[in-house]
Amino acid sequence: MLVFVSAALPTSTLSLDPAAPIRRAALTTMLLLSVLTAVLTLAFAVTASWSHQDTVGLALLGVWDLGLLLALRLWPGSLRTVGYLFFVVGAVVGVMKFAWSVLAPGQVPYFGPYAYWLPLSYLVAVVVLPPRAALLSSLAVYAAFLAVGGVFAFYSDLPVAVTKGAISGFLQFYLSHAVYLSVYAMLAYLCRQYLRAVIQAEQQAQTAFEDVLTGLPNRRQLNLWLEADLARAQVYGEPFSLVVFDLDHFKQINDSFGHETGDVVLRTTASTVKRALRDDSRFGRWGGEEFVLLLPKTDLEGARRVAQRLDQLLRSESHPRAGVVSASFGVAQATVDDTPSSLFARADAAMYSAKQAGRARVHV
Repeated sequence: MLVFVSAALPTSTLSLDPAAPIRRAALTTMLLLSVLTAVLTLAFAVTASWSHQDTVGLALLGVWDLGLLLALRLWPGSLRTVGYLFFVVGAVVGVMKFAWSVLAPGQVPYFGPYAYWLPLSYLVAVVVLPPRAALLSSLAVYAAFLAVGGVFAFYSDLPVAVTKGAISGFLQFYLSHAVYLSVYAMLAYLCRQYLRAVIQAEQQAQTAFEDVLTGLPNRRQLNLWLEADLARAQVYGEPFSLVVFDLDHFKQINDSFGHETGDVVLRTTASTVKRALRDDSRFGRWGGEEFVLLLPKTDLEGARRVAQRLDQLLRSESHPRAGVVSASFGVAQATVDDTPSSLFARADAAMYSAKQAGRARVHV
């Protein structure tokens, strides 16, 4: 299943491929197993009556696969190149071995253990190529196998009885490969649909917790954080503070300059504040022109200083059309008896107190 999921999405660039880690894992696994198979088979060949040609060929193939494995390990960005090389060399060697085994002069067609590995080319194509390219490449390999059978049928120098007797082997070979191709194609299609649904669900989930305009966490996400952070602070006896601020005269900005200008002010405010905060702070848009800041391990005085710094920062920035847009800040520190609602209510009340006192200030 891992292999088929890896081919779920077409990729124009590797860096944009969400399935790249799965592709890499699948390709690494196949290369590793190919190397191990070559080693074990060569160890067996010592006591078997293998031809010198087969032994050397398998050894070279094992070394080649080992080189590809090391390249993939040392250069993560080589996934596409390594995959192409693994596919092309494997397919060419497979077709050549098949042709040699069934077209050797005076020799009865031989469908030996090597034939078990020939469908691996289709699997590699599914892993390293986009869906359409994988299908076309696999069909090209299959067509090459068919061509070998056609050459045998029309140009074999074997007795007619022997040639007819080989038909069963060819038939089983081609039918089994047709089944492999069909199953790979169907599974790849199903997994593309599955991965597309997963990605769509993840995008919808992200949208559910993200403010579309500013890219900040939205009210739903802030509520979850507030509940979790407050509970953690109360359990461990740590300070926890909440800052609520609202942009001043924002309705006038929308009325005077239009909602597009208002949207620019909101986005600029979001990015300005976000850049000024420490990593463990949680910042999001509550709704409208109101924003919320969660400050773990911060007492009331520390939260006040943060709010004052943000107040000065916002008043120092002039927007292209709206000019300077200040904000009114409300700050509250959690108590052991607070609930998310009660803590937010106190911070919100402090913010409205700042509004009533003339705006552009911080109240606790």
